[in-house]
Amino acid sequence: MNHLAVIFGTVGFLFIGGIGQCQNRILVSSGLKIHQTTNQIGTVFQTIQGNEMEIKSNVTLSVDIEVKKSTPNIELNNTITRLQLQTEAMGNSTNFYSDKQEDKNGQIGQMLKDVIGKSFDAAMSLDGVVFKSDKDKKEKEMASNLLGGSIDDIAKESFLAIPATMKAGDSIIVVGEITDKDNSKTNTYIVQSINGNNATLSFKGNEISKKTKNIQNMEAVVTSTSTSSGTLIVKTTSGLIKEKKAAIEGKGATEVMGQTIPFSLKQTVVISNN
Repeated sequence: MNHLAVIFGTVGFLFIGGIGQCQNRILVSSGLKIHQTTNQIGTVFQTIQGNEMEIKSNVTLSVDIEVKKSTPNIELNNTITRLQLQTEAMGNSTNFYSDKQEDKNGQIGQMLKDVIGKSFDAAMSLDGVVFKSDKDKKEKEMASNLLGGSIDDIAKESFLAIPATMKAGDSIIVVGEITDKDNSKTNTYIVQSINGNNATLSFKGNEISKKTKNIQNMEAVVTSTSTSSGTLIVKTTSGLIKEKKAAIEGKGATEVMGQTIPFSLKQTVVISNN
């Protein structure tokens, strides 16, 4: 597996997800515009042919989000505006910044030319369930493979359906998208405090996953288990997630080109919506 394939393989937990289904409602207005910034810093250890390899990454993704429609479902338009990454692996370092023309003209820039600046539609119910759509399916799959997480999950990192009557000490258990025995996620949120229209929640989550990805025309099957914990600040009047901080630990294996590559990872993720 070449160096670039390793790089994009490390971004696999960029969208930490886990909001999933909830019985409460999200209340936003059409025309709302949000600038979302996600920063992920992590270390992945992979074992290839008996040799352990350490991969360090620092990735920042910026997305402009607009609420096109707020009822009966929430329709969003997400535009990826900026990507900056730094990686160190196998004694090599790689830097990419989408605002630099020379980086755009390079190998990574050419791979991402149809992703940066591209707008993707998404939709979710008022209780936080994201709808999967075949619209722009090919483009979404390409972007998701390169960025390491579903483009639709941007919506899950933007809003959380919470009860209007919640108070400090309340807990909210959210069972995510359980698609089969190999893919499920659950988060438990506890309300720490409420200050005006802002609620601070702590959370713990568990996820199992088995996904097939295409990285540089190589099909890879990634299986993993992970745990996450952290805090988030939610606007109680709308469900907008203003800030989310998470620590993630996981392990699993990647099957690619006849090889099984075990890995473990530790990551910190900070998401802000302004």
